[in-house]
Amino acid sequence: MNKFLFVFISIILVSLLAGCGSDQKETDSKLQAKTQAQAKAQTNQTEIKLETMYFDAPDPDGNIHSSTEWIGKGPVVINFWGTWCPPCRKEIPDLIRLYDEYKDKGVEILGLALNDTPHKVKAFSEQNNMDWVLLVADRAIAVKYNIRSVPMTFFIDRDGKIVEQYQGLRSYESLKKGFDLIS
Repeated sequence: MNKFLFVFISIILVSLLAGCGSDQKETDSKLQAKTQAQAKAQTNQTEIKLETMYFDAPDPDGNIHSSTEWIGKGPVVINFWGTWCPPCRKEIPDLIRLYDEYKDKGVEILGLALNDTPHKVKAFSEQNNMDWVLLVADRAIAVKYNIRSVPMTFFIDRDGKIVEQYQGLRSYESLKKGFDLIS
């Protein structure tokens, strides 16, 4: 009798475990599909949102400029940065070098300073020989383009489409790859 009971209980346990496993697989499968759908929706939303960048922002002298002055008229590098940001400060000599190498190919840099004052941006850029277009971005621009940290650099081709973006400090060689993509 004990042998019969042991076999019976074993069969029930195996059946239960097999049943739980298939339900779990189905649940995992549904969860994975839902997660993939959400990721795809977020990716599509980001791609649509970041197809190009249109904004208005003042230069350090208070003159308002539109990104359409440059975007769609030639290759553009948009660099979100701050005078207060150590990685940004470290990246600037490489941007200066690259700008000197690529400006004759029509590449323009738009430096958008975040959380900065026009006075600080002007003084810092003059002190560091930053000869490209400098603008002072407000929080709305940062939110619109999902800028959560700086430096953040976008590479925009002649047609106005973002072809590459880098978040965080990049080396000269890494930045050069982005410049090469758009020039």
